[in-house]
Amino acid sequence: MIHDYGEDKPHCPVFFHAALFFVLFVMTDKNNIDHITDITPETVAKLLADLESLESFNTDVTQAGHELIAAQTRLHALLHNASDGVITLNPDGTAQSFNLAAQQIFGYSEGEIITSKISHLVPCPDWANDNVTDYLRSFISDRDSDDIPLVGVHKDGHEILLHVSLSEVVNEEVELFGDDFFDIDDAVADNAFDEPIVCFFHDVTSNKRIEKELESHKSAFDRMAGIIVRNADFSLYSVNGKMAEFMNMTVEELMADPELLSPFSHPETHFSDAMKTTLIKDEFWQGEVCFHTKLGELKWFSQSITTLKDDDAISQYHLILFDITERKHKEQETNARQSALDLTTSVSVTDADGKITYVNDKFCALTQYSREELLGQDHRVLNSGHHSEMFWKDMYGVASTGKPWRNKVCNKAKDGSIYWLDTTVIGFHNEQGDLERYVAIRTDITTQKILEQNLQYVVDEQTKELRAAAEVAHQAREEAEAANHAKSDFLANMSHELRTPMHSILSFSDFGLKQITKTPLEEKGIEKIERFFSNINESGKRLLGLLNDLLDLAKLEAGKMTYNFKKQDLRVTTEKILTEFSTKLIEKNVDVKFLSPKNTLAHYDHDKISQVIANLISNAIKFTEQGSEIRIVLENTDVIRDAGTGEKVSVLKFSIFDQGLGVPEGELEAIFDQFIQSSKTKTGAGGTGLGLAICKEIIEAHKGYIWAENNPEGGAEVSFIIHKS
Repeated sequence: MIHDYGEDKPHCPVFFHAALFFVLFVMTDKNNIDHITDITPETVAKLLADLESLESFNTDVTQAGHELIAAQTRLHALLHNASDGVITLNPDGTAQSFNLAAQQIFGYSEGEIITSKISHLVPCPDWANDNVTDYLRSFISDRDSDDIPLVGVHKDGHEILLHVSLSEVVNEEVELFGDDFFDIDDAVADNAFDEPIVCFFHDVTSNKRIEKELESHKSAFDRMAGIIVRNADFSLYSVNGKMAEFMNMTVEELMADPELLSPFSHPETHFSDAMKTTLIKDEFWQGEVCFHTKLGELKWFSQSITTLKDDDAISQYHLILFDITERKHKEQETNARQSALDLTTSVSVTDADGKITYVNDKFCALTQYSREELLGQDHRVLNSGHHSEMFWKDMYGVASTGKPWRNKVCNKAKDGSIYWLDTTVIGFHNEQGDLERYVAIRTDITTQKILEQNLQYVVDEQTKELRAAAEVAHQAREEAEAANHAKSDFLANMSHELRTPMHSILSFSDFGLKQITKTPLEEKGIEKIERFFSNINESGKRLLGLLNDLLDLAKLEAGKMTYNFKKQDLRVTTEKILTEFSTKLIEKNVDVKFLSPKNTLAHYDHDKISQVIANLISNAIKFTEQGSEIRIVLENTDVIRDAGTGEKVSVLKFSIFDQGLGVPEGELEAIFDQFIQSSKTKTGAGGTGLGLAICKEIIEAHKGYIWAENNPEGGAEVSFIIHKS
């Protein structure tokens, strides 16, 4: 009860001093005493005693007044600076005080509110007639819960949610002394003490918004997670609908049989002593548990347990469970695939600097290093030196961008053996975009690589063979085409060679017949007939020679030519043939030089070698210009019979040199083929292209060799060798 003593109100000390003055006046003035007949000494004594008591009471009241003023000052400061808004209202609803917190809550200054009604701060219903005090008393008495907020209005117009409480000032009677009571209001009768109301406002707008959001979150959380509440002894207290849904049961079924919520087949997930110790220490535990559902399925959950304490003692456990069955199955599948991968695939992980941080068992098996030997190392320990520095720069350049790099890599194991890997490397970056690690996946392809190398060798060899076969085929084709062309040339030449002597025979025969029919025969006619028969004879011999060549070639190719080998003098054979060509040599004015050692014995068939030498001398005369020289050389020499042993054999070499046009370098071997003539000599010189082919067959039948060369001094050189024994 608060009283305000103003300057114009009577004070007890004034009354006390007046009474004391009156007593003294009476006691000092006998005349006055005489007039106051009812004053007795006892009365004065009693009055003085009462005055002394009144003086003591006045002192106590004065002291109490000072303490009351100090308390009022402290109370005013406390209310003015309180964290809640405090508004003191008169019974008519006008404001007496408006503290700082109230100013912050409603947005008004104290000067804008004092002495005015606050119905614009707390809108009142119509029945309240803008009397806020009546409305607040009714609101507090009628509300069902203290949590129901009062709606206020901020200066800027937005609504405020407030918790409100009231404190009213009432009159109290105070026992003064004796059995009498003195009402303080009587002491301040000039200004009767009103009954103001003190309103306490607490802004819960933010709290209510948070509560609403929390309620929304809780509702969403209830739809996502299973929640189990257990008592301190871990007996079941409650379970939410989502947990029942997870278990394919109802909440009632679970509450009726709590054993249904006991984790299945995983003892470590029961409420063990270790779990209890962790909860007591950290007030939190997290792990994985699995349950049997009503359908008999095994369902996995991620479980978090928090504790609710009462006086530092655990009163409840709150279990929050999320269904991770699908994730668990995927993990099991992943683990199974990882196990299968580890059996066939080498996996390693390095940091951004290339230091190895993980290797699987397959990696260790391939490299022959232990895991301890590899961790902290880089892959240079496996470098075989097979790849260039640019090869590795390319790998890091591509993989560091996050793109996969793939290639075949040759590595070296701990024992020095080489092995091949089909390698894929990719770099991974963190959320900031910095390179964090490299992951390399490798498959052993050593066997495949060996097979590839062997296959490549086979392919290379077969390619060489195919190319050689193609070359042979191409050469055979060219030879066939050349042979066909030579055959055409041969037929043309043969037609010419056969036609010419045949034409001579027919012509001279016709002339002879005409001369014979003339009568009488004159001397001159006989000479003509002799010349005609001579020409016929020569043409016949020439035709016979061509036919013999054809027959000889056929026999040589068929292997039916017979030989009569014996030891003979090749120089003598050569001289006889030269004698046969003496007429032609004289006709063409060609000189022959014949050089021969003393011993020119050799093992050969006289007729066949004579045929060869005659053909060679005939060609030399044919292709040598008039007035030139032919040189024939015989010489003894040795040739190697066996290149492996170096064994030698004695041979006799025959060489003939002419001074003709020579033979093109590309045709030195071809002129010994059938129907082939040198491109320099086949026009204008005659011949069928069979002579040298026959010579080659004869010499090879003697196990010898014949060849042609161009003479550095001009013309051609044709040589052959035959065994001496």
